[in-house]
Amino acid sequence: MKLGIGTGGAALLMGVSLGCNAVLDIDAGVPRDAPACDDESRAHWRPNDLKADRWNVGESDVTVLDPVTSLRWERGVALGKLTWDEANVYCETSDLGGYDDWRLPSRIELVSIVNYEASSPAIAEDVFTGTVHDDYLWSLPMADVSPKQAWSVHVEDGDVGSAETEKKACPPEEESPEEESPEEDPAHENENCQEQVRNRVRCVRTEKTVSQERCGYELGVTGETVIDNDTRLTWQRELKDDLPQDRAVEFCEDFELAGITSWRLPTVQQLQTIVDHSTSHPAIDREWFPEPESAPPGYWSSTAYAGDVNRDPPVDPSELRAWWVSFRVGYATNQRIGTHGRVRCVYDGP
Repeated sequence: MKLGIGTGGAALLMGVSLGCNAVLDIDAGVPRDAPACDDESRAHWRPNDLKADRWNVGESDVTVLDPVTSLRWERGVALGKLTWDEANVYCETSDLGGYDDWRLPSRIELVSIVNYEASSPAIAEDVFTGTVHDDYLWSLPMADVSPKQAWSVHVEDGDVGSAETEKKACPPEEESPEEESPEEDPAHENENCQEQVRNRVRCVRTEKTVSQERCGYELGVTGETVIDNDTRLTWQRELKDDLPQDRAVEFCEDFELAGITSWRLPTVQQLQTIVDHSTSHPAIDREWFPEPESAPPGYWSSTAYAGDVNRDPPVDPSELRAWWVSFRVGYATNQRIGTHGRVRCVYDGP
């Protein structure tokens, strides 16, 4: 059995004091290393602070600093669409603004600039110039889960998916002879070839490393909750029955656990902070969040789908959608609110 702990919480209950970056292996009786506190795949900020009006940028600025995440972003995008390899080189060789440490953003870093209360686009056009509504932005590879795919975020609405990074490009078409059998048709062998995926890219750099006394997860005092020291969110560990979205909201509002009564259904940005990029089916750390062996369905968020707002004619109430996160691999998309999904409540108090 393994319990991850910080410099307090579960550690104090067992009379053990460890550094913030350690996990206690109870079977072996010694701590083992946990992901680094500056791991780019994890959020090191409070999702609640990601307000749409937090940006401060001048018209002539070519970069913009996010005061919440301490990430500096390229305001524009590369001309044209690039393959993933081209996008990676573009960022690594950029000297925009006099900086030489640009890189591709991680999935959660890209999600941090999405405004899920807006659509068409879901990214502030006055902050991020050159935004094309229907484009996707490249992110980092999906690592061990699917090394030939990389995460991508849809500018239109903030949908999080993936795209192939190494598809074989089709050779130029050749003129076929006037009379040739299908077996000898030179196009026949290329039936399954596909052009390499090309997306837009917006580079990022870390302006400063966030200083933290504690990082990673730790158990709450009763063992029924998980505290994320990076986002300062407290999560319900055990799952309840699947519910439609409106009932999921009510369930969390009425929920009582570990002496906490102010639970609520998480926003889509909060929910994406517990996606574990290093695994799949489920894409969550099962040492902290017990999950069944089978691939889970989506988890509901409280975030309504902004694309349903101000529609003409109005969307039928039964057709309204909200955001959920599939923990099969970590995709975020919208679903009809009547669909049954899993519920994991969050507490975002002090």
